[in-house]
Amino acid sequence: MRIGLLTVFLFWMGFLSLQAQDADRRPGEFIVLLQPNQSVEALCAEHSAQSGTRIVPERLLSADWRAYLLSCPPGAPGQEDLLKGLQTHPGVILAQFNHILTLREAPLLTPNDPEFPQQWALHNTGQQGGTPGADIDALAAWDLATGGPTGLGDTVVIAVIDEGIDLSHPDLPLWKNRQEIPGNGLDDDQNGYIDDYDGWNAYAGNGQLPNNSHGTHVSGITAAKGDNGLGITGINWDAQVMPIAGASGNEALVVSAYGYV
Repeated sequence: MRIGLLTVFLFWMGFLSLQAQDADRRPGEFIVLLQPNQSVEALCAEHSAQSGTRIVPERLLSADWRAYLLSCPPGAPGQEDLLKGLQTHPGVILAQFNHILTLREAPLLTPNDPEFPQQWALHNTGQQGGTPGADIDALAAWDLATGGPTGLGDTVVIAVIDEGIDLSHPDLPLWKNRQEIPGNGLDDDQNGYIDDYDGWNAYAGNGQLPNNSHGTHVSGITAAKGDNGLGITGINWDAQVMPIAGASGNEALVVSAYGYV
């Protein structure tokens, strides 16, 4: 019972992502876990009489664990001895000082993609003569999340409207219209677009996307696979790119491209 509750208590402290040191504690405060038959009032009265220092129960911290906060005068001498007395009492499962806790700062997640060190917009260290810190704080964001499905489990799909894309690029996670059979000349999913398996070409009005370096570059910034040891790092590591060719000075063409989304 003693070992089991101690394990649960320590796991709880770790789960909160907190860390503490004995030097960082609130003077005169103790946390104790009591055996089922141990009265907190009796424990405090007994130790007050033995030590000559008044110890009182402040409040119940957890009914399930029988965890209590005890206190003595903050400036009372011999608090280490008071703690040892609590720790050796047969009615006490665990006793410790009430520590001052600070949030653990996890190391920033840095992807292993070989060209990431040159991506100053994501993490500016002053490379290429830039200003350190003048970036979008991508590392801090990736410590929270690197992408992935929505809260409802849906895949994140990002439509990139540009002049085309390299459909064979190994670092790009490309969306595919799985309801469409490519190259059969039919609108299989009846969405109004024939053979739009890879996306849509608003210039030509078909599903044949031109190979274009700028559209490939923009798609890579958006969603190149992260931490895969290849090329650059996208902002979202786990999304799919829906390529649409339709960047133009012709407003009607741009509206047509957006209409596919």
